[in-house]
Amino acid sequence: MRQFKTLLLKEWHTNKKTFLIPLWVLLVHYGLGIIAFAYGAIRFGLPNFVNLDSSQPGINVLLWGLHYGAAIFLAWLSLLTSISLADVCLNQDYQKRCEIFHLSQPVSLLKIMGTKAAFVSVAVFIEFIVLILVNYLIIGTISFAIGYPSFTIGLGALINATVYMLKASILLIPLVWFFSSMFRKTPAVKLLLFFAIYESIRLMLKLSWGLETYSIFGFWNRVVFTPFEVITKISMKTAFVPIDFTKGSLTSYSEQMIWLAINVLLITASYFIYKRRNVS
Repeated sequence: MRQFKTLLLKEWHTNKKTFLIPLWVLLVHYGLGIIAFAYGAIRFGLPNFVNLDSSQPGINVLLWGLHYGAAIFLAWLSLLTSISLADVCLNQDYQKRCEIFHLSQPVSLLKIMGTKAAFVSVAVFIEFIVLILVNYLIIGTISFAIGYPSFTIGLGALINATVYMLKASILLIPLVWFFSSMFRKTPAVKLLLFFAIYESIRLMLKLSWGLETYSIFGFWNRVVFTPFEVITKISMKTAFVPIDFTKGSLTSYSEQMIWLAINVLLITASYFIYKRRNVS
């Protein structure tokens, strides 16, 4: 446990700038909002807030959408952070020519990679939870101040966004982790190149012989853009109806289970590939 804590601190000190990107983006967002509000108040006077009334058409949907949109934005930002950290954690030592030093520590490679994986996935997920909770309280407090508390409505949006973030991380990050363990330089570019080649072959098979084959990139699109399914379902509603996208998703349950099994294989393969890389 002490070794794990030490390795985790090492990852934090080395990669905290990348890790804290979602926090900085949120702070900049609220900072600019405060500046804009202060400027408007000085220049034009304090705004006349109109109290919100729950009987107004669509007000519940509007408040739910505000909570949900903010949480999903943070989820996408956290996913991008995890993707960046997968490359940084596995390959930064090589790029800085200190790989042999860190791998020569009296710690098993399994524990080293396990710590990196925990930092990329679990630590980022915890950061995401903290940020959406803070954001939820801020939005709820502001809506309460202008006449309508949205804590109950926002909580439903918060839960949906959390489930989405958890599912997307489990389904998508292992493939990025695999490419980062295989390629020391620009693994994200090579992943995109893999998508492009694979989809080109799919298109050729379809145009030439009418063969329909599975689209990996299509699966990624369906996972990433799952939140739009929820938005579509409530876009025409004027009264708030709680929607749980986990009960009806763009990806089927069987497809998710197959990818879960594939991801276990990818993570296992990543360990052996990383273990056999030439140390420099």
